[in-house]
Amino acid sequence: MADGNPMRVPYRALAVATGRYHSCALLDDHNVKCWGNNEYGQLGLGDTITRGKWPEQMGDALPFVDLGAGRTATAIAAGRYATCATLDNQSLKCWGWAGLIGLDEQNNRGDGPGEMGDNLPALNLGPGRSPKQVAIGTYRGCALLDDASIKCWDLTGPAAASLPAGARSIGVAECDHLMCALLDDGSVMGPISAPDRPAQRIDLGAGVTAGHGGSDRAVAGDGFQLWPGSGWRGDLLGSPGLDSLGSAGHTDCQRMGPHLRSSGRQHRQVLGQKWVGSGGRRSHPE
Repeated sequence: MADGNPMRVPYRALAVATGRYHSCALLDDHNVKCWGNNEYGQLGLGDTITRGKWPEQMGDALPFVDLGAGRTATAIAAGRYATCATLDNQSLKCWGWAGLIGLDEQNNRGDGPGEMGDNLPALNLGPGRSPKQVAIGTYRGCALLDDASIKCWDLTGPAAASLPAGARSIGVAECDHLMCALLDDGSVMGPISAPDRPAQRIDLGAGVTAGHGGSDRAVAGDGFQLWPGSGWRGDLLGSPGLDSLGSAGHTDCQRMGPHLRSSGRQHRQVLGQKWVGSGGRRSHPE
């Protein structure tokens, strides 16, 4: 559903996802709005027009993403040049750069008319499978499925996710351009989708484990939360009390109650403010 209610203001953001130079918000009516760079169609608006460069492009002038007739989103994820939404029917749709949207084709989606809504296929996650959590990175994406398996993809198509026998994942995230898995014992393992590099447990430091939930815990990376303890560098942690934090490229956005904050290097168009950064068009992702 992409029409929303134009008389209903202000919207509240339930979640925020950030890519390299774009951001998206899941609103409290479960519609999605995206702004920032749109070179590959990552805003899902059927064009390649950057939004947020000028004030008149935001607010009511910023369109909703068309997810399909009667469809709304329950979760969102963003990567370098792509965005994904888990829908209310437990399907997963992604748009933007072809290498990150999991459709096993070479065409970007969302950068031209007629590519979104019912014309945008859902990812094939396997018979009866649905996503529990999605992470989109620099060159690949992964979904944690309802049976605790992980399905990954990149420009070449499906990418196998490998974990040791007996390891059970409860989350996925990008780790330095590769993908990592959060395990149910509080450890982090990666890379899980690099055929030439076996997955191994990441040393988080003495007394530090990872997990989800709890406002008294610090947040790091794409939703992974680190219990405070010795031996972990504070500059890698967010602030206690955050609902969520996402990171991809140069921008971090944090949701604190009804307000949004951003930190790190970014073009201000990612924040929906007048653009004061610099940059140029690229024929392929950096």
